[in-house]
Amino acid sequence: MLQGMRRKFNLIAGALAASLTMALLTACTSASASAQPAPDTATSVPSTSASVPASVPAQFRGDYATLEANISDLQRQQDQGATDPVHPASGTITAGALNVADGNRGRSLLAPGTLAEVGAVLDRFQDLGIKGVMLEVGYPMLLPSFPDSSAYLAFYKSVASMVSAHSMVLSIELNPIFTNPQISSLDPDYSGLTVSSYADTQRQEAQLVIDQLHPRYLTLLDEPSTFASNLGLPIANSAAVVSLLNQELSGLDRGTTLVGAGIGTWESAAIEEAIATRTSVDYLSVHVYPTGPEQLSTLDQVTSIAARAEKPLVMDETWLSKSDPTGRPGKGNAVVEQTEKEWSFWEPLDATYLTTITAYAKSHGISLISPFSTDLFFGYVPWTTALASGPGKNVRVTASRIELSNIESGQPDPVGLAYAQAASKS
Repeated sequence: MLQGMRRKFNLIAGALAASLTMALLTACTSASASAQPAPDTATSVPSTSASVPASVPAQFRGDYATLEANISDLQRQQDQGATDPVHPASGTITAGALNVADGNRGRSLLAPGTLAEVGAVLDRFQDLGIKGVMLEVGYPMLLPSFPDSSAYLAFYKSVASMVSAHSMVLSIELNPIFTNPQISSLDPDYSGLTVSSYADTQRQEAQLVIDQLHPRYLTLLDEPSTFASNLGLPIANSAAVVSLLNQELSGLDRGTTLVGAGIGTWESAAIEEAIATRTSVDYLSVHVYPTGPEQLSTLDQVTSIAARAEKPLVMDETWLSKSDPTGRPGKGNAVVEQTEKEWSFWEPLDATYLTTITAYAKSHGISLISPFSTDLFFGYVPWTTALASGPGKNVRVTASRIELSNIESGQPDPVGLAYAQAASKS
């Protein structure tokens, strides 16, 4: 659950910071180079490892080395999967998270100019050869009882039409809106909600999504422990997950949409097994963030579960978690990582991770892969002592300025190019 909370904070705070800096976009587009602080070479330290670049600040060198080792472990798993007949090759859709339209942004979605931002991001995705988008729609924002629900539905119908116009596959996660005001600008009231009433109303919203947005994939449950924490409901174990999903799926007219559910790799693979064998989902899903040995083992277990059940597997969220390099729950801090992930010294690791996890997805027959922090496809912040020692907000605003400028000018970062290259490989 903590990993899910951390990565969600990272996304939403970044998206809100992006909204605050959109007014600066015209000025910074004409001078994007000047918007980027010059690297502070005085903060570089001599390398104590042949593999860790000397530019990595001292306090991050240990985590950097651990993450390198984790990626090497993932590479070995990928190599094994490439020759393992249990995981047949398939046409993997390489997608990306459409963070600018995330439901937790709330009323920012209805602001003038947001659809133009969506269009700009989709254009850049298309330039990179990205074939699909993962869109997170919040529960219960489309239900008639929720304020401005009709406006949100109209917004998402426009987004879905734009995705279709770009000839991209639409994958939607229907996740509870966060109650933490640092993560979401909305304020959902989950008091009085029961597992049964949640299942009924979640099914109602799922039907709206299917009928109005027509996604190819719709994930009803993706991090049981995060859902349980947000909703205040006991739905983080196999029996509860199966009961919840079976109630949601009962009477749901799926049409041409595939409906799925799954776990994050920090959760129990037994839940994924139960979903695969005791519900009628069309596919399984998995989120990959921490890359410690236990999480990578769970990833292999999940791919094997999907293969045995003969169900497609969708990796609808993944990124390289910086504050959790070992995968130990509770090690990281959401606010800290939300700033730290922006530093440019992480670029080589992020590029290598995306290359490796994309190859893993292809060699293990995963139907769709969607990196999460796609804002970083368009720029990182060079480390400086002054910026690092100041408020984290300064780093995030600087990052948003750089990223928004590069999105408008069509200039991807090497990490975005690395994903594009990985996506293009057969």
